[in-house]
Amino acid sequence: MKNSFSPDTEGNSYRHRHHRWLWLAGLLVLWELIRRISGVNPLLMPPLGDILMELVHGIFKGMLVRRWLLSMALVCGGLAAGTVLAMILVVISSTGRGASSFLSLISSLMHPLPGLALLPLVILWFGTGTPAVLFIIIHAVLWPIFVNLESGVRSLAPAWTGYARILKLGRWETFIRISLPGSFPHLISGIRTGWARSWRAFIAAEMVFGAVGILGGLGWQLFESRVMMDTPALYSALLVVMLTGMAMEEIILARWENRVRRKWGEPGDTGMAAE
Repeated sequence: MKNSFSPDTEGNSYRHRHHRWLWLAGLLVLWELIRRISGVNPLLMPPLGDILMELVHGIFKGMLVRRWLLSMALVCGGLAAGTVLAMILVVISSTGRGASSFLSLISSLMHPLPGLALLPLVILWFGTGTPAVLFIIIHAVLWPIFVNLESGVRSLAPAWTGYARILKLGRWETFIRISLPGSFPHLISGIRTGWARSWRAFIAAEMVFGAVGILGGLGWQLFESRVMMDTPALYSALLVVMLTGMAMEEIILARWENRVRRKWGEPGDTGMAAE
């Protein structure tokens, strides 16, 4: 197995993430300095202390936490559903040239299409509730995972497909036992892209559709704060949205991808399976 991941690479990645968090702290300090020096209207640029106090208040009161949990549950649920659907499409794509050509066309059409562009149709089909938001999330997740995973399956060394023929495995069993493990680095790359797209799609969709569930999620928190002109609450919700996305990317998904690369090699290492 070819493995291009080294301890030095891991150390550089850790330092890079550490520096990014330091830059974030510096930006917060810069915010406060600009606000004090420029004398800008506090309604437009509230004090950092007010934003942090609103954040702490929302956490201890529980409302912000519940909305965050609802947002994460919907996005993670849509991410899981989109991943499973992408796997099914990859298996269908492997059944023949016709299926592969058709799904390639569909992915080329749908992959660059923003989920919000589908809003008129989604409202007609599902209304403006939770199913509509889930549809938007799954659309955002499905295509990057499908494209990455199919690319990984196609890049496998011929020896892998030879094993399937020797063992007389069916298409689905071949995918689960051979193709999926061999293309795992591509899958993780697709999930990272899918997560970022799904998080943005959920926040935007909820601001358009309205509250999901009884309390709503972070998108509804942003919309509600804007309507009430409560800018400290607005900025605190934005901070939670950004920190959640950054934490998922830097702490969870990046580390997961690094572990996969150490074990399986880089996504482009087509010969790793045959060694």
